[in-house]
Amino acid sequence: MTGSSPADLAVAFRSFARRVREAAARADDAAAVAPLAAEVAALVAGSAARLGVRPAPGADWPTVAAAVADHIAHVRASEWDEPGLDALRRDSTQIASVIRRIEALDAR
Repeated sequence: MTGSSPADLAVAFRSFARRVREAAARADDAAAVAPLAAEVAALVAGSAARLGVRPAPGADWPTVAAAVADHIAHVRASEWDEPGLDALRRDSTQIASVIRRIEALDAR
């Protein structure tokens, strides 16, 4: 998501859970989804940690992704630094890549 604005990134983080859920529902190999979903969860947790987002203990990764999106949306554009924004863009790109791997499990 090179060049993505903070608003674009917030939308992306809000969409990740839905995209994984939809892709998993279409997957021919449900067992293959679990490690990829775990990879998404780890990447989302990394984004949360980078931003200092501290979800409730035991929160599932979709809740954490929503908290990340909320945090992104509440930071004023002037408060973002380019290295921090670039790191978040990389995170988003990596998450989207893993989701595409889940989508590829649909052999239809």
